[in-house]
Amino acid sequence: MNRIEHQNLFAQYPDMVSVAVMRNMCGDICKKVAYEAIHSRKMKHIKSGHSYYVSKDDIVDFLYERDCLQEANDPFILHMRNFYEALYKNYPDIVNSFQLEEMLGYGRSAILKWLQTGLVKSYWCNEAYKIKKEEAILFVLSPYYRQIRRKSKLHQEWLSTLAKTFPDN
Repeated sequence: MNRIEHQNLFAQYPDMVSVAVMRNMCGDICKKVAYEAIHSRKMKHIKSGHSYYVSKDDIVDFLYERDCLQEANDPFILHMRNFYEALYKNYPDIVNSFQLEEMLGYGRSAILKWLQTGLVKSYWCNEAYKIKKEEAILFVLSPYYRQIRRKSKLHQEWLSTLAKTFPDN
């Protein structure tokens, strides 16, 4: 499930929810896991008396990382990460949407859709999107990006190169 699907699933919830509601949204995770996520600063929260309230957007990010990035230690994903880090090494640490188009090989409308829906984490600054290079790498490693059916020519070339350079066991 990607970020958009999580966001749609939680549309009826308010922007800030209690820990009990958060635990329910996360599939009845235990209290310990919930509070570890809060105290490790993975989730923005407000403390009111003895109660914590958590941002719905941070819950979506938490679930996305838990569900989609858990395979990060897979040898092929590690190979992909190294490949894309080498490929993007000449780009600055923060890129704009035009540079992201160049990096990913997709058109303007696709890039803007991914930025506006939060599939690629970005910041709006001086009337332009700013994207950390690390966020671009996380996006190309994501199941969403890897499962795109109509891949760009550049995307197809990279997958071919990745397959050729991955050491067989």
